[in-house]
Amino acid sequence: MVEQGLNSSEDQDMNIIKYLIGTIVPKEVSIIQVVREGAGVLSLKDDDYAWIEKYALANLILKDQDFPVPDTELNFDYVNVQSYIIRTYLLLCHIKYQDISQKYACFIPRKVINAITATADGIIELDENYSVPLEDDWRSHLNELPIDQLYHGYAILRQIVSILKNEKTDQASKHLYTYIKTINVKDLTAEILTEYNIRDFQLCHMNHVGKLYRDLAGRFEHLYTDTSALLQRPMSNQLSKELEDSFQEKLIKKNLAVKELESSISHIDELLNDLKDIEDTLSDKGHEPLTKTCRDYLIKNSLLDIIGDKVKCENYVYLTVHLIHVRSKLQEKTIKLEEKKTEQWTESFDEQTDPRNQRMTRNRFRPVLEDNEENDNRGRRRPSNPELDLNPELGPNSEPGPNSEPGTNPEPGPNLEPGPNPEPAPLLSLFKLNIEPTSITSLTFVSRYEDQSKNTTASSDKAKKFEVTDPMAASKYNITCKIEGFYTKLNEYITKKKYDLQTYAVVDDKKIFIDLTQMNVRRPNPFHVAYEIVEKRLLIPTVFQYGSQQHKYFSLPDCSILNIIDRFIDDNELKQLSPEIRLVFYDELWKCIENGKVSELPHAINHDLPFSIFVREENIENSLLYMVKLQTKGRSCSTDQYFEKVCDYLNLDQEEQKCLFHPTAKWYQVDIWRKTRLQQTDSSCAYINRESKVIYDKNESISILEKNAVTLDAISEDQTRTVTLCFGSNKKVIQILSSLRMRDLLSIDILRQFNLTVSPKDCVFTLGDIDEQELSEEDMNKLVEEFSQPVQCRIWLKAYIHHNDIQQDIVIKVKDDTVTVNQILHMQEIPNETYKYLASRDRNVVIADDQKFIDLKETKFILLKESETCCVSISKLKKEQEGGYSKRYSKFAAVADVLKNSDVDADCFLRFGDDIVPSEETKLRLFPSPIEFHIITDNFPALVTVTNFEQENCSIQFKCLKSMTVKRVFDISCQLLKTTASYYYLEYEAGDVDYDLPLEDLESSSDNFHFKLASTLDMTCSMRYKSDIFKLPCSKTTAFKDLVEEMFQKLHIPKEDIDQFQVEQILSDNERSDIDMDLTIDDILETDSDNKETVNLQFELKKKDE
Repeated sequence: MVEQGLNSSEDQDMNIIKYLIGTIVPKEVSIIQVVREGAGVLSLKDDDYAWIEKYALANLILKDQDFPVPDTELNFDYVNVQSYIIRTYLLLCHIKYQDISQKYACFIPRKVINAITATADGIIELDENYSVPLEDDWRSHLNELPIDQLYHGYAILRQIVSILKNEKTDQASKHLYTYIKTINVKDLTAEILTEYNIRDFQLCHMNHVGKLYRDLAGRFEHLYTDTSALLQRPMSNQLSKELEDSFQEKLIKKNLAVKELESSISHIDELLNDLKDIEDTLSDKGHEPLTKTCRDYLIKNSLLDIIGDKVKCENYVYLTVHLIHVRSKLQEKTIKLEEKKTEQWTESFDEQTDPRNQRMTRNRFRPVLEDNEENDNRGRRRPSNPELDLNPELGPNSEPGPNSEPGTNPEPGPNLEPGPNPEPAPLLSLFKLNIEPTSITSLTFVSRYEDQSKNTTASSDKAKKFEVTDPMAASKYNITCKIEGFYTKLNEYITKKKYDLQTYAVVDDKKIFIDLTQMNVRRPNPFHVAYEIVEKRLLIPTVFQYGSQQHKYFSLPDCSILNIIDRFIDDNELKQLSPEIRLVFYDELWKCIENGKVSELPHAINHDLPFSIFVREENIENSLLYMVKLQTKGRSCSTDQYFEKVCDYLNLDQEEQKCLFHPTAKWYQVDIWRKTRLQQTDSSCAYINRESKVIYDKNESISILEKNAVTLDAISEDQTRTVTLCFGSNKKVIQILSSLRMRDLLSIDILRQFNLTVSPKDCVFTLGDIDEQELSEEDMNKLVEEFSQPVQCRIWLKAYIHHNDIQQDIVIKVKDDTVTVNQILHMQEIPNETYKYLASRDRNVVIADDQKFIDLKETKFILLKESETCCVSISKLKKEQEGGYSKRYSKFAAVADVLKNSDVDADCFLRFGDDIVPSEETKLRLFPSPIEFHIITDNFPALVTVTNFEQENCSIQFKCLKSMTVKRVFDISCQLLKTTASYYYLEYEAGDVDYDLPLEDLESSSDNFHFKLASTLDMTCSMRYKSDIFKLPCSKTTAFKDLVEEMFQKLHIPKEDIDQFQVEQILSDNERSDIDMDLTIDDILETDSDNKETVNLQFELKKKDE
């Protein structure tokens, strides 16, 4: 307005003022500069506040009053006061539009964060009702929060979790803000949640929300808590991804030499130092590109070209984080390249030795050095105990390469390139637990209990001298009397001294309370002679839970646990139990009690008195306990300590503390005990089996180990991730290593949790709770931490169903534990409805339609038609089964499959018909269906083998009585080998044999008889079907249709399907001719006069649609 007024004036005397106004007005200033230089409302002083208050009072609107009075309304001319403030404090010059056009966050001075609170362990872990996965993208929301809000928000969530853990009812269905209103906690209000920008969510997502807060708050942006909040504006997810990809492409993935890598690291250090020097300037520039500001201040660095113009000055902190990550990656590559070039010393000290031989000779000490040292991220050497450094890729069972020597590690090749997948980071084991099952006889209290039961003595009736320590008296008070009169005398003394039994109590020399108001209770044995009067408030209650009964005792805090246990055993007369039964005492952690004081009993589960001791009767032969040994390095060794020499580390004394636990003890209870023994690591840990890489669920009992001794490594929970696995309606939330690859999730131990006994190779993963695309091989090789959290996967089982017609396997994926065989047969992958049965490929037995797929415990099957099966029955399988046994089998099965699937005793045999016991190798397709076997306990003596030399590998073998005739052998052979009796005869020892002779007349001294089935016809023809070739005897008068029907019989194809087939005569390799089935062999020979005398015709049987 001033500028417009002066420009419209024609007064020449105003030219100087016009010039000054014209120079000042176009200038712009950043609102950040206004704030920094004290020229804005954010820097008002006390005098300014007082003057504005007076100015506001001077602008009060008084209706009918001359002066304001106490009840005058504070109604002033707001527009006038506002214009005064703007004119006085803000309108020095124009504020840049870019500063006020962006999204603003209110700047509140940083609060001091307690370092202990910020780094204390606060794992949010509630039960599965609070573990429902999130559907919204919370990570994007949390990335926008300043670091202060992340830390304080996480602290608030931890406080809410501690309240939820003590709730008696499930609160998972409520929303956070609704739940806050129902609890009366001063520091938890909706206003506080809003202040720290905590979004409302349903409490069933609490575990996942807490995990996101913890992951983000744990990043190392907290190193910049002294940096201006104006420089902590987060990058967008897209910009952060672009910057990361740019660094990957132009620096990390490039094949750089060591000098080039060192040069890049030096450039990063220089840029970080230069940016640190101009922090104040960067906070002034705000939204301007950081690279432009650097060039304005003559900062020259090749990295500025990689960063680009999209990164603003306000993203300074997050850019620094990216640069430090890149520097770490480059340092890692540098170390690896240097290690490859380093020539290790040899033990040859002969200067004349050939250097090539020195390089070829393996140093015997090198495995020790390599196994016990590794580089840290600063290039220093530090110890690497195999127990402290778990590499998921190289387990304890890893085998050396084919060219490596036993006990050595293979040398890396000179041109070995790193693989495309990131290598898992090594894990730091904080300590280890050795757990092994043991008998209760190893419990020291058991042997002590046995000794006491043997040395039980009766109380003496003689008078004794008793001592009473009186806190009000200078010396002890003595009472001499018999045992039965002592309590009366003691009561008289207490009454005389005017002690109030509501305030004072009497304890014996074992520091256990004596109730003088109950005079008829059983006297302890042995009876104590020393007593003391103490204040009753000092007593601690201890409750013994024995069966359904509770027994309460009071004692002083320093009372020995064994003394109070002795009193419990004596009061309840439990010393005379049976010889094989022993009493074992457990605390609230289900840890065996062997010694210690009452006050040392664990109290982490229930903080309210009394202490609880659980009493169990254990059988010394069958009962099992678990010995847990806690092993750590010496107390002088901390987790961040380095050693100049490997021997300095290896020579540290190991500390071992051990304890016995009941099998029902949970892993979290073991961890509570561990915290009391290893106080320097007071945060919760995850326990991993170094061999199987399985992390045990905290709420799972240690009995999952069964009778196996294992060594578990304790790792920080920051090195783990929570993964939700689903199979059908069964859902499990498991904790795994973040450095594991996705393929490692499909382990036998994980599948066993779903009661799946299949191989991991027969499973696939899909990502997400809904049906999504199967994870590729590349995805399966990725680390778990590379996937967006939380990770949720569904397990699918693969069924391999063999299709005989196409000689291929049909792969069907099953995702539900309720899928039956009938549902599989009706899936769209099954070609048509003619396939009615599914048989086990291993057992060859047909599976019932209502059988669940998950219960089969196998994945390979055969698809069968009705004609490809046969019904097998076994009469009198067991005496108690009148109806016997009946089951359907594949015709490709053998008698051995029937024996295996019917649980026939090993000393029993299957008889077919009345007179033969077929060999176990005999195929079921040789018998007429339905097949009926009978169980016999004594096998027949004679072994008969019949071979059909017209057909390759075609023979049968069975046992029978030696009284069987040759004619019966011939009939059985024709029946089982599917031959026409009129076309064959039986030979014995290359000659004819009389059919009426019994076998014993052929060879009385032998039990083995070999026969040959030979053709009576002068011609044969070969007929092929797929890979099978049969030689069929014939004559010129033989009807060709009879040959085809015989072929069908051998192939077990129903005769009614004959119209679906055709036969071709093979004339040559490239020439074939269709054959009419109504012809005779002579008709076929007449069609080719040149081959009229041919005695071996060749045909091929095939389906018409093939």
